[in-house]
Amino acid sequence: MGNKRNGRASSNKAVSHIRFPLGELASRRKELKEKYLAQNSKLKDLQKDVQKRSKKIERQQESISLLDTKEQSMSHRKRKLENEKAKEPRKISGFDERSNKHAVAVVKKPTVTSVMIQLDGKTSAALAGMWVTLINESTTEQLMACVETSPKMQSKVIPGISVNLDNVHDFATTFCKANIGEFEEQVNGSYRDFCSYITTLAELYILVDQALGSESFFQHFVSLPYHFRVAIGADGAPFGKDDEATAWLVSFLNVGKHIQSEKDNFLICGANCSETHEDVNNDNKAIPNGTLGGDPSCTWHPWDYEERVKVAKKVAAKKEQLFKTNVSSKTKRNKLLNFIKEQGSRQEYEPVLGKLIDCGFAKPLHNSNNAWGYLHNLMLEIALSKSNITPNCKEIDQLPANSTLVIYLTILEETVRVPQLVKKIKTWFGEGRKTSFAYRFTGKEKKLLS
Repeated sequence: MGNKRNGRASSNKAVSHIRFPLGELASRRKELKEKYLAQNSKLKDLQKDVQKRSKKIERQQESISLLDTKEQSMSHRKRKLENEKAKEPRKISGFDERSNKHAVAVVKKPTVTSVMIQLDGKTSAALAGMWVTLINESTTEQLMACVETSPKMQSKVIPGISVNLDNVHDFATTFCKANIGEFEEQVNGSYRDFCSYITTLAELYILVDQALGSESFFQHFVSLPYHFRVAIGADGAPFGKDDEATAWLVSFLNVGKHIQSEKDNFLICGANCSETHEDVNNDNKAIPNGTLGGDPSCTWHPWDYEERVKVAKKVAAKKEQLFKTNVSSKTKRNKLLNFIKEQGSRQEYEPVLGKLIDCGFAKPLHNSNNAWGYLHNLMLEIALSKSNITPNCKEIDQLPANSTLVIYLTILEETVRVPQLVKKIKTWFGEGRKTSFAYRFTGKEKKLLS
């Protein structure tokens, strides 16, 4: 028995000495796993980088292949065009006086390589080729970008290109006197010499009509060929700080439907002044059911040329009288305008068109614009009257948010979206509201309000 117990005890001790180290294994496994994951993450990043670079290389290869294809196609096309140009004869027809017959001369067209650019006595086929390639292969935007970004083009080439402006004259130099600064407003602008300009336009239309032949749009109105019907019109529009600008246009009624195109209406004068109308003024413009005509019983009357000249001469004499007085320029100007108003006229100078002005006729332009302007002024007066604004208040920001004027301006700016009108009202308000509010409505405001 004693030997058995001793044997068991010795065997248990041996087992305890050879037991497997589980804790060390778990620790080692964790260490290896972390190391593997770290290396695997780096490997994935490298693989992603390799994929990106591979795709980039593929795209570049595709681009190179596409460019090669385009280059081959363009080269083939260029050779084909050069061969066609070299083979194609050019016919020049003329009249042979000796045989009373039309003669035809056949001339071989030069090839592209024979085109030369003459520079300082030297010829350069290479420059000619590059220039032709640049013009033919570039878009308008690309050519403009080249010109705008080239210092040489901006500083040397463009300034050397001259434009003939002999037919364009300064408005103030011709029509405004040297002493205009005393009591008159300077009128700046430019105009063309009408007689020479209209002759040039007539010659242009004759060439166009003959070139188009049976497909020409030019109308002769069952009369002698090239009996021109000419129309001249003037229209004012809001522009610049003074809110006044007028353009005079000339057009040929013979062009038919083309009269609606801006390409067939030509500018002959542009100036920072208001357009002239009939004898309409602030006192009679609101008369309901008014009539316009030459009869004395009419409310408004078209200007008569002889009457215009008489008034213009009276105004000139009044200017000479005011020039000798010792009052401010502003006072002189106001007295002159009141004098013109007393004459029942708006004529300050003799008509530039002379007696042709009697050929003009009234046209009901901008009725809706004027109607919206009238309605707006009524609404603005109501908003001001309900806001209880003190006379010395010049800042709209000082008014409470529930002020009727503030609410009205907010609607105009955020709902109707007429920022120019709102800006004009704020400027007028900041100047102390000394005069009645004036703003010329245009088609833009009309569309937003309608």
